[in-house]
Amino acid sequence: MMYLDWFVGTMEKTFNIEVKREAIGSEAHDFYHEETDDLLSQAEHLEKLPNPLLIEIISYVDDKGSLIDFHSILFSSCIKMI
Repeated sequence: MMYLDWFVGTMEKTFNIEVKREAIGSEAHDFYHEETDDLLSQAEHLEKLPNPLLIEIISYVDDKGSLIDFHSILFSSCIKMI
């Protein structure tokens, strides 16, 4: 998954944190607009996006036990076309 390579590279370059690819967890979920929290996305932005959204979450726990999450919105309609 290209997002994992991006995550590893960004953590190393931006935060000087070495992340082992095999220690990364990822999951994806479909959410309809009415299922999303208003704090995550403002309604005027959300209405421009496809419904449902595919949201991918990349998680990593560092050596100190801190959880680092990255959330990205993928477009379900684009993925279905592939």
